[in-house]
Amino acid sequence: MELKQEISERLRFIRENLIVKGIRLSAAQFADMFDTSEDKIRNYENARSNVSIELLILLYRHGINPIFLLTGEGSWFAENKAGKQLASDFKTSKNAGLITNLVKIDGSSLADRKAVRIVNAAAGDIKASIKSKKK
Repeated sequence: MELKQEISERLRFIRENLIVKGIRLSAAQFADMFDTSEDKIRNYENARSNVSIELLILLYRHGINPIFLLTGEGSWFAENKAGKQLASDFKTSKNAGLITNLVKIDGSSLADRKAVRIVNAAAGDIKASIKSKKK
């Protein structure tokens, strides 16, 4: 596989797994976060363009390891303060995501109204339990 293609796949992996405030980022949101255009992100992800040095620096400042992006080696979290925070947030969001993975009814997703009602009921039970323990 060509190096540009490998980098593009790792960038897509990062975007699809980068969860900000509980939300997976679209290409447009990812582009806004890194002050670039959606077209550039799509070009990078589709291996039509080389990832710019400016984007690598911005990714690093936001906690993404540029060495992982370029070589596939190491963690995708940078060894800086932002990377440590990102890794912590990712771990928390992955644990929270277990509820999403568990609530599947007949192959449907959380968008299914019944599934949403189940999650809301469970969340209500958890909140009530926490309140009763505080009293």
